[in-house]
Amino acid sequence: MVTLQEEERGSPERRRVLILCVDRDDDIGVKAKIRTPLIGKNENKEAAVKLALEDPEEADANAMFAAIKLYDELKTRSENDVYQVATIAGSKLGGVQADEKIARELEQVLSAFKADSAILVSDGYTDWDLSPIIASRLPVLSVKRVIIRHSRSMELSWAILTRYVDAYLKAIAENPRYARLALGVPGVILFILSIFWALNLLGYAVVTMLALLGATMIVKGFGLDRYVRGLTIPTTLPSPIRQFFILTSVIGMLVSGAGLYTGWVQAVDEIPVDAIATRLPQFIGIFAKNALSFIVIGLCISFAGGAIYCLFRRSEKVWSSIAGIVIALGTWKVADTICSLLIYPTSSVVLIDLIFYSFVCIPLTAIGLALIYVAHLRLRLQE
Repeated sequence: MVTLQEEERGSPERRRVLILCVDRDDDIGVKAKIRTPLIGKNENKEAAVKLALEDPEEADANAMFAAIKLYDELKTRSENDVYQVATIAGSKLGGVQADEKIARELEQVLSAFKADSAILVSDGYTDWDLSPIIASRLPVLSVKRVIIRHSRSMELSWAILTRYVDAYLKAIAENPRYARLALGVPGVILFILSIFWALNLLGYAVVTMLALLGATMIVKGFGLDRYVRGLTIPTTLPSPIRQFFILTSVIGMLVSGAGLYTGWVQAVDEIPVDAIATRLPQFIGIFAKNALSFIVIGLCISFAGGAIYCLFRRSEKVWSSIAGIVIALGTWKVADTICSLLIYPTSSVVLIDLIFYSFVCIPLTAIGLALIYVAHLRLRLQE
C-alpha cells in the first residue's frame, strides 16, 4: 500500500506553497493581543475576525482575509499541490527589530510546513521591505496587494481622509519609531529655544538651532551614521528613550561648553592675559558671569533628559534629576550676583542684591526640594 508521503515523493510536480501574510508593525499583537506565528486556515480566520472587531479599519485584517480567500481558491483549483496559509508579525518599533522577528517567525513556519515557494499577501506599502526577507529563505512566486476600495462621494472621501489623518497622528504619538523624529527632536529644539528666549538670548538660540540642523543634515545626507556603524562591531541599539537621554546629555554638554568658551573670550577681551594675576577676582567674575547662563541651561537640559528617561524606566532617580533642575534654577541668580560682586567688590548695590536674592532664592529652593521629597515619600507609600 502506497502512503500519502510516498505518493508526494513520487510526484515531482507536486508543489508545497506557503501563502504568507506579514504584519510588519505587529498590529495583530498590539491590538488583538494574539501571538504569532499563526499557521492554518482556522487560526488565521479567528485572528482576522478578532483583529477586525478590535479595529474595523485595520488593513492587516483585510490582508489576512485575502490570504484565506486565496488559500481556498488555490486549493480548489489545484488539487495536486499542497497549500498552507500562515501569518507572521514584526514589531511596533519597526526597523531591524521588526525584520529580525519576521525572520525568526518565518523559520518557525517553515519548520512546521516544508514549503518550496511562497505567495506574499500584503496591504501594499510594505512589499519592498518584506520581499528580500522572504526571498532569502524561499522563492517568492507572487505578491498579492490588498487595496481597500471606498466610495467616490466627496462626503465619504473627506471622512476617510480625516480618519487617516487621525490614524497617522496617533501613529506619530504612540509609535516610538516615528515619535522620536516627529515629536522628540522638535520638542528638544522648542525647549532650548524657549529657554534662550526667556533669557533674551534669542540670537544665540537661532545660531544653535541652525548648527544642530546643519549637523543633522550633513550626517544623514552623507550617510556618516551608517559609515560609522559599519566601522564598529554590530551591537544591539539602545532603546529610543535611551537615545533621547543620550541626545539631551550631549546637547547639555555642548551648551555648557559654549558657555565656557563665551566666558573665556569675554574675560580675555576685558582683561589682558598679562594682567590676570593682578586682577584675578575680576577675571574669574567676568568669566563665570558670561558662562553661567549657558552652564545652567546645559544642566537643565541634561537633568530634564535624565528625568524623562528615569520616568519611563520607573526609576526613583527621577527625583534626583528634578531636584537638580530646582537647585540649578534656584541658585542661578545668587551665583550671578556673586560674580557681579567679584567684578565690582566695592559696590553696595551689588551687595544688597546678593543679600536680597540669598534670602529669596535659597528658601524657595529649599521649599522646592522639600516638596519633591514629600511627593517622593507619598508615591512610595502608595506603592
